Amino acid sequence: MVMGATEITAREVLLTGPDNPSTIPRWVGGSFAAERATLPQVRRLESLPDITVVRAAEPDRVLAGEGWLKVLSDRLRETSGPAKVVIVFDGRRRRPSDVELRQVLSYFGERPDAVEFARGTEQARMALEEASAKLEVGRGGRGEATDPLGKVRELIEATVDLRSSSGRLSGVEVADVLGLSRAEMARLLGRSRQALAKTPDAEALQQPLAAYERVARLRSVFSDAEFRAWLNLSLEDLDGRTPLGLIRAGEVGLVAELADDMLSGMPG
Repeated sequence: MVMGATEITAREVLLTGPDNPSTIPRWVGGSFAAERATLPQVRRLESLPDITVVRAAEPDRVLAGEGWLKVLSDRLRETSGPAKVVIVFDGRRRRPSDVELRQVLSYFGERPDAVEFARGTEQARMALEEASAKLEVGRGGRGEATDPLGKVRELIEATVDLRSSSGRLSGVEVADVLGLSRAEMARLLGRSRQALAKTPDAEALQQPLAAYERVARLRSVFSDAEFRAWLNLSLEDLDGRTPLGLIRAGEVGLVAELADDMLSGMPG
């Protein structure tokens, strides 16, 4: 791969960041072909490769200085296909705080789910493998085909508060927005209340939570009060039932389809 080219083949990894090493770390070996890049080289790219690894001793190193996050977020915004950014912190340094992770994610407001965090070499290798696996699953035909509204900026912004600092959907935040109790949300997700409280943004919950996110996108056209009122309206399109009633009955898919129709301008 030649830096400055606009196309990068699959399974290649771009290493960059303020603490980019002079050699390729061993944990990037195996099935990954890695290249290093400086900030000016990344800035010249028209898009990011499948996986970009950012090395930084601590969050301060990427939050200040030469503008790594701004450049990466701009390049990610211009990347039309699926891509992951894995930010690796030094395992020998202090653990990043929740506030710092949120600050980093704020640069990727349109695609926070594209960002993964790791600390130390063991986590870094795992995060790299996880990012690769997610990209392979994404190429399997799901995603855009089943969620055509998933990349509309206004809809993404309307549900950014449903995500935790990890960038993943949180069952707790979803419950709060929809007016569900934690116990109700846990039941609908097939989890115990304790399990939901412990890991509300678990990877296994992302697919089932996606339908609830589609419903919450209506907040892009409704105020919070209007959205809550809509949830409790008896609607002809739902055979006289309320959206919240159907959600509580485990029929969130029907409500999500109606929300999609409303947002796309299609007839109900």
